[in-house]
Parts: sequence; structure tokens; C-alpha cells
Amino acid sequence: MDRRGAFGAAPLVLILGLVLVQQVPGALVQSATFDEVYKVSTGYSLLRTGKMLWTWDHPPLIRQLVALPLLLLSPQMPQDVDNKGDFAHRFFFHNTVNPDMMLFLARLPIIGLTLTLVWCVYSWARKLWGHRSGLLAAFVAALDPNIIAHGQLATNDLGLTCFFFLAVYALWRFFQHQAREWLFAAGLATGLALASKFSAIVLVPILLGLGAIYLVSRMSDDAQKYGRRMLGWLLLILVIALVVLVVDYGGEFCSVWALAVRLQSVGRVEVAPPDAGPFVDFILTQVPIPAPSYWYGLWLVRQDVQEGGRPAFLWGQRSETGWWYYFPAAFLIKTPLSVQILLGVAVAMLVKTWSRSWYDFLFLALPAGTWLGLAMFSRLNLGYRYVLPILPFLFVMVGRVAGAPLPGWRRAVVLALMGWLTLSAVMIFPYHLTYFNELVGGPEEGYRYLVDSNLDWGQDLKRLARYQRERGVGKLHLAYFGTADPDYYGIEYACMPSLGLLACEDAPIPRRGTLAVSATCLQGGCTQDPLVYRWLLGETPVAKIGYSIFVYDLSGED
Repeated sequence: MDRRGAFGAAPLVLILGLVLVQQVPGALVQSATFDEVYKVSTGYSLLRTGKMLWTWDHPPLIRQLVALPLLLLSPQMPQDVDNKGDFAHRFFFHNTVNPDMMLFLARLPIIGLTLTLVWCVYSWARKLWGHRSGLLAAFVAALDPNIIAHGQLATNDLGLTCFFFLAVYALWRFFQHQAREWLFAAGLATGLALASKFSAIVLVPILLGLGAIYLVSRMSDDAQKYGRRMLGWLLLILVIALVVLVVDYGGEFCSVWALAVRLQSVGRVEVAPPDAGPFVDFILTQVPIPAPSYWYGLWLVRQDVQEGGRPAFLWGQRSETGWWYYFPAAFLIKTPLSVQILLGVAVAMLVKTWSRSWYDFLFLALPAGTWLGLAMFSRLNLGYRYVLPILPFLFVMVGRVAGAPLPGWRRAVVLALMGWLTLSAVMIFPYHLTYFNELVGGPEEGYRYLVDSNLDWGQDLKRLARYQRERGVGKLHLAYFGTADPDYYGIEYACMPSLGLLACEDAPIPRRGTLAVSATCLQGGCTQDPLVYRWLLGETPVAKIGYSIFVYDLSGED
């Protein structure tokens, strides 16, 4: 640090404390979000049995990480279950261990990764522009509602964001001084990112692009010599990453045919001996490859993205194929305006000093821009969380604002923007997942623009149960978007058409009584017919539970 001793470290410690103050209460009070019960239960099964059942949609690392604390509790493993949904439900809500305790422990490793991410944001900004820049970047990261929201959930998104950022940061540090430990760190972080989520494969071309930027910066030196070195370094990074993948997949190193036979044994596929000629047959049946399950899962996800897509909602519209502008729009309305202003100022400062700052600027901009650009061509428009990995790079850029002495009025503006961000964090606490900025009227109006994991991911079922108890509400009609169990929380309800644990496709939709409807269902995301609940948009809810579940009292209606 620029200032030595405890007093120099105190601001960073306080900033990391802000992360915990926001995340720990959130992790305690929220019910399981849509994906968490799957991630934790299948991760625990993998740790206990070593078998990858129902886990092909993502690599296993984050599942294993969030399930690791549950080994302390030794929950029971459901038996004779043939699908992921039943397994997850029985594991959480029909077990000898309290599901809320299991969920809280599973969320702790992700909170730890959030702290790591904020510290690394500080470290990179400090290396670039000094201690004050590091503190500003870390402060913005620690109060960003999207980082805080997903950093308290036992899902892949924050883990991927952390390891993706670490890989690029470690490569930048290595290029600075060619210290071997940073080369190893880059390889390790790349492997951890690849083992977190299949979308991390984009790291490979990004690392090549960053290598090209490094070569351009060395044009005045022996370009051929540095080119050979750079290719060797990148190759070593990828080899280390591949070793990490193999280790995470349990040392898996076998032929494609051996994998196919194993998949057939668990009912995943039907296989027949290859008949494509002696050479191809030899390759498929005799040549082992590292972590073949990873490449199989990557292929499955690619097929899903290219051929399937998912129904998405944006600005009152629904689409099966998505919109190219979905993620820029989500960024515009779910990123605090104070952060967007600071980012604009930082980019302007970096461009103004382009001759000195182009290398560092491109090292930050290339990963963020590439990730966002590829996301814009994706058909999976399911939430801001898909572009979460761009945020740490933007926070480091924001640190540039504090990198030079500011005149009095500019310092006052920066402090005002920091105060605005602080106020936003206080006002949204502890409902960080539902954050929308002032452009669209805040979280109260967010359901008009985005739903699903942007606002409503099943996190408010416990709050609905408390509302029913405290208000003395009798039996209600429930349309719930989520995988938590209303019965476990003591909710008295009749099921309406929903998505997740409560399917109830043929259940009637009453026009009288008390209705509790998730925002995603309200906007057509729970039924084949997207208009099923739209008539409720003309009614005034008597309550909004955590901004994501709308309660309507229609007892006086005809």
C-alpha cells in the first residue's frame, strides 16, 4: 500500500466489512432461488458418490464448492430418484437437516469469493493508479447491488466472475515483470474459470487477444523473440488450466467411446459402436482425451444455445429468441446511475491520456467488451447475471477517477456520487436482486421491464409466509416462480399454474380471493400462454413481497 501500517489498511478492511454487512443478512433471510437447490444437491451428490448425475449443464467446480460445507452436517442422500427436480426437493425439504441451515452454509463459499473479488479489484486499481484509486474501485464493487445480490447465492455466476477476473489480472501482473508465480496463477485461475461455467471458454481467445496487445506494446523490442515467448507463456497457461479441469473432473482421462458407455450406463444416451472407418474408430475408441465430460457438456450447452433458446421478457415484450440489445438495456437500468457516471468520467480520462494509458485501458476493455459482445449474440436472455463478469473490469476503470489530484469542485462531485451510491445500497437492502435504478422508477417498477433472475428468482417465499402469518391472511392462491417449498414454510395455499416446484398446469385461476403471483408469472413466464395472468396488471396489489411476489385481494370482485 502507499500508506504503511494498520491505518493504511483500515479503509479496505471497512470496505470488505461492507460486503459482509450486506450479504450475510441477505443469505439468511432469502429462500432458495430457482437454481440453488439443484446446484447444492447435485454438488453434494457428486462429493459423496463421485458420480456426475444431472450435472451436465455446468462444470462441477461451483457445485462442489457450495456443497463442501454440507459435509459438516451429513444430510441424507435421497434414494431411488430418477430426476434432478425430485432429488433436489427431497434433499432440501425432506431431510434430517434444516434446509435453511444447509442453504446458508452453501452460500458462504460464494460470499468468500465476493470478498476475494473486491480485494482483487482494489489491488489492480492500486497497481495502476495508487491507493486512492484502489479504494474507490473497491468501494464501488462493494456497493454494487448486482455483485452483492449474486455474491450471496449458491450459484455459478459470482464464482465465474471472480475466476475470470483473476485470470486476466494475473496475466497482466505477469506481463509486468514476468514473475513465474503470476504465470502459474493465470493458469490456475483460467482452469478454475473453465471449471465454473462453460461460457468461460471465451477466455481462450481473450487471452490470445491480450497477448497480442502485449506484443504491440513491445514493438520497439525484438518482436519475434517476444512473440515466441508469448506463445509459450499462453500455451503453458492453457496446459495448467487443462490440468485443473482434469483434476476437477476426478482425474477423468479416457476415450470418447469409454465416456459414451458410461453415459449409457446412467441412462443419458444410447450408443452403438462407431463405424466410420479404421482410423476414426481408433481415435474414438482407443485415444484418451483429458476431461471428456467437459467437452461433452460444452457441446450440449452449445446445442442448447444455438437451437433452443429460452422465452425472455423485456420492456413488456416476450421473445423465444431474445434481443441483441437485451444486455445493454439491462446494464442501463440495473447498474446504479452513479456508477455509470463515474465510469463515463473514467473512460474520458483514459481516452484523454491515450498515449500513456492505451495498454492498461485495452487490458480492461478487451475482456469486458468481448464478453458483452458475445452475450449480445446469445439467445439466452435470462438475466443481468450473464454479463456479471464485465463488472470488475469496469470498477477498476472507475478507480482512474481518483488517480490524480482533483480540483475542489470535482472532488465534491465524486464524493456526491459515492454518497448517492451509498444511499442506493441502503435503500435496496436487503433486496439486492431486485435493484433497478432511477431511470425506470427503482425496484417498485422493475417488473415492467425485466423479470426472471433480474427481479424474481423465487427468493421471497419465506417473506410471503411471514406476511401470511402476520397479517392473518387465510388460504391464498399461489403462482410461484421458484423451487423452494411453500409447504415447508407453512404457507396455506391452492396452487395456480406456475413454473418450478409448482407446475399445476391444469389448476384453475380464480377471479376472487387472495392471489399471490410471482412477477415472472405475471409477465407470462410461467405458462405456455403468456397472457394468463396479464389481467392482473390492471389490478392494484395490496402488497409486494420483496418486490417479486404480488398479492391481490379480490374478495370483493365478481
